[in-house]
Formats: sequence, C-alpha cells, structure tokens
Amino acid sequence: MIIFRIVSLLLIAAALMFLGHDAINWLKAGGDFTATSLSSAVDLFLGEGTGAGWVSSVPESVQNPGMQTLMNAPSWASVGIVGLILAVLFRRRD
Repeated sequence: MIIFRIVSLLLIAAALMFLGHDAINWLKAGGDFTATSLSSAVDLFLGEGTGAGWVSSVPESVQNPGMQTLMNAPSWASVGIVGLILAVLFRRRD
C-alpha cells in the first residue's frame, strides 16, 4: 500500500509542475492562458510527435473517444485527478 501512496504523491507533484509550466507560459504570453494538453506534455518528455502519434498508432478497433478526450485534456488535470483518486483510495486508515 505504501507504493500506491508514493505513486499518488509523485502524480500530484507532477500535476503541480504541469500547472506551474502553464502559469509560466501564461505570464510569457501576457494574459492568454492556454493549458498544455497531455499529448503535448508527453511530447515534452518523450520527444516530438510521440503524444499524438501514440494515440493514432493504436488500432482503430481499440481506440475510443475517451482516450482522445484524455489526451486533449489539460495535463495538470489529467495527472492530478489520478493522483488524488489514488491518494484517497490508499490513504492511511485508523
């Protein structure tokens, strides 16, 4: 159970880093807030074209609209929600 708590903390920390990245870009743009999608965040870490390319490389029989929606969602929300759910599920109980 401790492993899931550590994973949830890492996911929450990653979500805060993604939110900070979006905040810095917002300040650079002079007031136009555009959230970084999860596919763009994957591109930052794994190289250009891997985020959207990963979804398009999956066979059509396996693809679903939910995966495309998840990849287009803000990165901090996608990662943060999973981290919060894991934190609630695997919290320390008395």
